[in-house]
Amino acid sequence: MFVFRYMLFSVTCLRLLDPVVSPEENWKPGQDVPLKCQDRRNVTITLIKWQKQGHGYVFYYRDELIYENYADESFRGRVHLNDPTMKNGNVSVILKNVTINDTGRYECLTGTSSMDSDVQLIHILNLTVTDPGHREGGHVGLTLGLPVVAAVLLLAAI
Repeated sequence: MFVFRYMLFSVTCLRLLDPVVSPEENWKPGQDVPLKCQDRRNVTITLIKWQKQGHGYVFYYRDELIYENYADESFRGRVHLNDPTMKNGNVSVILKNVTINDTGRYECLTGTSSMDSDVQLIHILNLTVTDPGHREGGHVGLTLGLPVVAAVLLLAAI
């Protein structure tokens, strides 16, 4: 019975360390977007890394300092820690003035020491920024205008 309880406890602890994966979030250009992440391990967080797949760091925090120069150039000056006290493990950041180029997969990692090797993947989210006035495959004017021009030319030929 003791072995079974220990195994159950071990499996439960391992599940707590699995990263949370959020459903895809859709935003419009120009909005300020919260990239939410909460470390539920009840530990003192000394290292926070937010990264975008294929782009490097979005936000880098270590030993109570934000290293903005570590961030990919496209994110510099646009990312801020939502709660500097990190109450209850809240390491969410705000990405300001998003563009379509911000679309992608974001990962939140935290650590309990200032060593880069001591990080835990906590949260994964997929962000989509779409412009409602933009249509895939070209401009609305061309999409609607070309068939009208073709019909007029066809009528003129007849």
